[in-house]
Amino acid sequence: MTEPASALDADPTLRVSSPADLVELVPYLVGFHPADSVVFIGLNGPREQIGMTLRLDLAAARDAPESLQACVGHLVRSGALTAIVVVYGDPPVYSYADGEPALPHSDVVGDIADLLHEHGIGFADALLVGGQRWWSYLCGNPVCCPAEGRAISDSDAVSPVAAAVTVAGMSAAPDRDALTRSLAPLPDCERKTLADATRSLAQRWAEADVSRAERRRQARLIWSKAVRAQRRGESLIADADAALLLEALRDVRVREACCAWAKGPDAQAARAVVRQLARRATPPWDVSPYVLLAWYAWRDGEGAISRIAVERALASDTNCTFARLIEEILDRGVDPRVWRDPPHMGGDGGPRRTRRRGG
Repeated sequence: MTEPASALDADPTLRVSSPADLVELVPYLVGFHPADSVVFIGLNGPREQIGMTLRLDLAAARDAPESLQACVGHLVRSGALTAIVVVYGDPPVYSYADGEPALPHSDVVGDIADLLHEHGIGFADALLVGGQRWWSYLCGNPVCCPAEGRAISDSDAVSPVAAAVTVAGMSAAPDRDALTRSLAPLPDCERKTLADATRSLAQRWAEADVSRAERRRQARLIWSKAVRAQRRGESLIADADAALLLEALRDVRVREACCAWAKGPDAQAARAVVRQLARRATPPWDVSPYVLLAWYAWRDGEGAISRIAVERALASDTNCTFARLIEEILDRGVDPRVWRDPPHMGGDGGPRRTRRRGG
């Protein structure tokens, strides 16, 4: 599985000055602590700023050459000048040939090096992480890269990288399964009341023949109310408000208006709203909040979360056009930093009224 994540925004408080710093940072770039994976990190510009980050299953890197081609293609399109590769696997069992220890998966690293060279991307470094230690494939200096590897920093220590990611609000789940569980629907017993309320509201609106304009007006009010509550730190959205939003989000115009909040000042509060709605909703109402969560996560450069959320949306509705679009965006490794919202989505900073063209 290939999982793209966008670059960090330029932040003067976060400096990566050594391979040890990078090894500590990678889980935060990916969203979880990788295992049996290859992580590609593009470096952009003369200052070698961290650009696009991609994770690929190690098995796919070995058995599916087209997956490696795709990852390198994503780096090319993102404008990477050089790249770093980090392999996550078992620690090496040394077998010496001519006095030099051999690191596992060197063949995969060699294939990646060839592809990078073919596409004009420099190969800055390649690291192996396993058993809480790391090694360099490219450095043979025993002073900085001893044969036994170097220990990864203690997760309890307050290192510069740990401090910076904390300030930036970044987090890393223990593994991908833990990340998946954090987005999973709540138990049925915890969703039943909201499901009943949503069905009841949908029936009342149908019986009263409530117009689309009125539904959208109510949705705007409740959405703004819910976002403000999340911004204040209030956790639970009332069932009545959640039911109204879930039913209203089935309207494409309402979804588009909510999409426009993805890069505004209240983006994190809006994302908290759709995450809660997604986990509390039942089919078919879970599709829209999950696909919105996928959109928000992708815009934030969190490809793993976006992938999980879009999988949830498609599991509920395989024909969801928006979910298929996000899936294609993820597959193609589109960089959210260069994305421009269509005019009808309102641009950055929250929704605004626009005149919709025909079709």
